[in-house]
Order: sequence, then structure tokens, then C-alpha cells
Amino acid sequence: MNLEVPEEYKYVLLLAVILAIQCQAIAFTVIPNARRKAFPTKFMEQHFGEEYKKELGKSPPLGGLPDMGCGRFSEKLSFSEWVNFNSAQRVHANFVEQLGVVVVFLIVGGLKYTNAAIALGSCQVLGRLIYTAGYLSGGPNSRFIGVLLTIPSMFGLGFIAVLSCL
Repeated sequence: MNLEVPEEYKYVLLLAVILAIQCQAIAFTVIPNARRKAFPTKFMEQHFGEEYKKELGKSPPLGGLPDMGCGRFSEKLSFSEWVNFNSAQRVHANFVEQLGVVVVFLIVGGLKYTNAAIALGSCQVLGRLIYTAGYLSGGPNSRFIGVLLTIPSMFGLGFIAVLSCL
């Protein structure tokens, strides 16, 4: 099998890298910021300091780890604090859930349909930015515009990936 990669394919690879960087940027900025807001030291000490020291012999962890928004620490958050924290968690989790599929579709589809992959991959990058900003600013209902870009472009990438294989 001979595989000729078009010159423009470098942009397909660049988009895959940008998507990975976006996902990691959320992991390294959005999530820690949400943890600092939801579970500051004072909150952790007030609600869990005594129990933590008794059971584990140390102070509670910074940022409420390992709570993912559905655990013991989160039970003490107000409803709005819980929604804000879980919105940040879902932004990242949803990105992680879709990243592998999108990148595979992008790389495979771009082999034969390079320009379509570049266009659809660009929609993914832009859609993820809008999705993240919307979800963080207004919760689940505010991610809709980002969804309008990410979901159709993911299906489009899947379609061209299958065509490339055939």
C-alpha cells in the first residue's frame, strides 16, 4: 500500500495538536480554578479538618481532591457552588470523552479529504472554545452554540474518515 500525504496534511496534524492543547489547557487552568473556588482551605478545614485529622492523621487536601463534584466534600457546597464546580468538571470531561474520537476521525479523514478535514477540524477548535466559555459562564444551557459546531463537525469528520478507509 502506498500512501501519499498531501502538503496541506500538516494543517490536519496541527489541528489535532491544537485540540490536545485545548484539552490540557482546560485541565491545567479551568479545573484548578474551579477547585480553588469550591474548596478553599478555610472551607476544607471548617467542614472536614477534624474528621480528616482523626481518620487520616493529616489536614484535608487543597482543592477538595479527590472529590469530582459528587462526593462527600461537594455535599457541603451551596447549590450554586455545586453547579459552578460541576460545570467546570463537565467541560473537561466532555472534551476528554470526545477528543480521541475526533482526533482519529480528523487524522484518518484528512488523508484523503484534507481540505474537508481542515474545515471540520477548525469547527471543532472554535466550537470547543465557544462550548467552554458558554458552559463556564452560564451552565449547561449556555453551551448550545458550541454544540452546534462540535457535534455536526464530529459527524462530518467521522463520515470522511469512513470514506477515506473505503
